Amino acid sequence: MKRLVAISNLSALLILIGFTSCKKEQFVGPDVESIYGNLVITETLSHDKPNGVDFSLGEQVNFAGKFNISADIKLEINGLTSNAAYVTNTTSSDLAADGINWDGSSQATFFKSEFCEIILTFAASEDTLRDTVFVLNTKDFSSEGYLLNNFETDLGFSAVGNTNTSVSERQSFPIAAAEGQFYYTIAGDEQGGNYWLGAIRFVGLRDSIGGIFSNDEIYFNAFYYGQDLPGTRSIIRLIEDEDGDGNEDERWEFSFYPTDPIWSKNSFKFSDATVAGAESDGVLNPSNIMQIDITLSTDGSTSTSSPSHGYSIDFPIITYGAPL
Repeated sequence: MKRLVAISNLSALLILIGFTSCKKEQFVGPDVESIYGNLVITETLSHDKPNGVDFSLGEQVNFAGKFNISADIKLEINGLTSNAAYVTNTTSSDLAADGINWDGSSQATFFKSEFCEIILTFAASEDTLRDTVFVLNTKDFSSEGYLLNNFETDLGFSAVGNTNTSVSERQSFPIAAAEGQFYYTIAGDEQGGNYWLGAIRFVGLRDSIGGIFSNDEIYFNAFYYGQDLPGTRSIIRLIEDEDGDGNEDERWEFSFYPTDPIWSKNSFKFSDATVAGAESDGVLNPSNIMQIDITLSTDGSTSTSSPSHGYSIDFPIITYGAPL
C-alpha cells in the first residue's frame, strides 16, 4: 500500500513539473510589431508655440506627435522669406517624450522674423506631416563666439583696396542679408594672374582670440554670396604680433572660391591655416593674432576671360569647440 502511495506522489510531481516547464516566459525587449509593423500615426504633428516663438529670449519650439512604431524620421524647417533651412534626422515614436525641438539654428543662412514651414517625413513610409510656426524674433548668434562684425554699422572694421577695387561697401540691396539688414560687398577688375583686389580689415584683436582651446577647436566662420565669377578667391589672413610691439611677426591664411550666387555658411579650423609671408616660430598662437584680413583676390589658374571678381560676406565670427 505504501508503495502505491509513493508511486502516486511521484506521478503527481512529474505532472506538476511538466505543467511548470510549459508555462510561457515573459518576453524581454520591444514588441516585434513595434519594430516591423506598418506605420500608424496615432497623434499628428504639432508644437507648443502656436502664437510664435521668440528665439531671442532663449525659447525653443517643442514638437509633439506619436506613432505606433519607432520610425526613422526627417524634420525639415524652411523659412518662407529667408529660404533658411534646418534639417535633423532621428528615430522616434513619441516626439514630445524624446525631446524633439528646434532652437532657431540653421544649416545655411539665418532665419528671419517670418513664417516657417515644418515638414516631417518617414524613411519607410510615404506619409508626410506638415505644420507652420512664426518666428517673432531670431536667435542671437553673436553669443556663439567672438563676432568680428555683422556690418549693421560702419564701426569695427576698415576697408582697404587699390585702383582695381570697384566696389567696397555695406549693402542691403539687391539681395537680402544672411543676418540682419546689411552685408558687405567687395569687387574688383583684373585680368588673370594672382592679384589682390582689396580687403575688409579687423584690427586690435591681440589677446581677444584663443584662450583654452586648441587650434583644432577654433573656427573662422562667415556667410558668403558669390557672383558666379570663376577665379574669385577669398583669402582669410591671420596676422600675429608675437611680442606685443604692434608689428607683424607671422602670417597665416586659408582660402576658398566663393562663386555660387547663394548665401552659404563656410567654416575653417585654425589648424588648417598655412603659414605665409613673414614667419617666426612656425606656430599659430591665436592669442597673438592682432589683425584679420578678409581679402578679395584672383586666381589665374581658374579665371575666365572676364576680368570681374567679387563676392558679398556677412557675419564673420570666431567660434570655439564647433563651427557655427
